[in-house]
Amino acid sequence: MNIFAKVAAVLITGFVLITTSCRNDFEVVHQANPTAFVYCVLNATDSVHYIRINKSFITFDNVYDYVNRSDSLYYPDLDLQIELTDNISQVVFIKPEKIIYASKDSGLFAQDPNV
Repeated sequence: MNIFAKVAAVLITGFVLITTSCRNDFEVVHQANPTAFVYCVLNATDSVHYIRINKSFITFDNVYDYVNRSDSLYYPDLDLQIELTDNISQVVFIKPEKIIYASKDSGLFAQDPNV
């Protein structure tokens, strides 16, 4: 292949890459249902366990308008039941009690309720 053919191939490839670009007409935010996030540390030797359940949210508006609303972050009436099993398949159901902690420091996210 001579030098002219190599230069022509590079120019054609460059032209094709420049004129055909990626599309940018896709939706960055997709509307979806809230997802539950569960945070807990379970210790078999301890009698008290803490579980925190938050929910995700998606908005097309300004996110700062939603993070300080507690209904955007927490489930208002959550019915939680924990199922414990052992190796013999005996099942024990526990309904945890809701605890309100001391108030959070002020900041970007909602401070109440701190459940």
